[in-house]
Amino acid sequence: MTAEYKILPASAGTKWVSQAIAFSLKHPKPLILTIFLYLFALFAANLLGAIPFIGWIVNIAMLLAVPALNLGLFSVLRGIERDEQLSFDLFLRPIQENRDPLLICGVLYILGTIIMVVLIGVILYFGLSHVSMGVAINSGDLQTIVDNLFTILIIFLLCLIPVFLFIMAFIFAPLLVGWHQIPVLEAYKLSFFSCLKNWKALSVNGGVWLLVGFCFGFAVALIAGILTAILPKTLAIIILSVAYLVLIFSMSIIGWANTYYSYKAIFQQEES
Repeated sequence: MTAEYKILPASAGTKWVSQAIAFSLKHPKPLILTIFLYLFALFAANLLGAIPFIGWIVNIAMLLAVPALNLGLFSVLRGIERDEQLSFDLFLRPIQENRDPLLICGVLYILGTIIMVVLIGVILYFGLSHVSMGVAINSGDLQTIVDNLFTILIIFLLCLIPVFLFIMAFIFAPLLVGWHQIPVLEAYKLSFFSCLKNWKALSVNGGVWLLVGFCFGFAVALIAGILTAILPKTLAIIILSVAYLVLIFSMSIIGWANTYYSYKAIFQQEES
């Protein structure tokens, strides 16, 4: 089966956020259960990855399984949207049906991760060699401090380039492999160029998320100031910790839904 992507206007980026929020509010219980189990599994895998001797095996296995896990998760989201009965079969069936191509996806995901880390390391090595913040601060030279801060900002932005390129190639690839039976390399290519051609909508979408994150962060900081003023410090810290966890969890649910709706908008063909 073939798949073609649409080039959408910048305004589509805001629509995906509103669709994700509406979807999350319409199906809160199955989404909470699904994302909780998914994050719990990742957390458990990270704990196993910290065990000496076997940890590196677990970490490699997790990287290898990332495309399959994403396909399973998005298949559950699709099932929830279609009001299908929530079950492990929704998660496992597409993985079992596409086991071999997903394994190849996992190998390419590991290779891509290695290349991305190496590129970031090279940028940091050569970039930070030109930075001497300690000397600049000790000297008290404001211009030197500003120049170093500007250099650090440029280095940070350069480090984002391989990260974005990696995300563009990977983000839709497992869905194209699992739902459209696109060959693995073609799926990565389609994912990359669909993101590249829709950079305006994706940039607006990212900007909206930054704005939402800033607003939530400001609100939590404001509430923190109020709570610490009227409650004992320990109680205030506990309440704020719980609030942060709820906020991060809620943003995770909406974030996954946002990616699902961006996929639906860009690739509108009927999935198999």
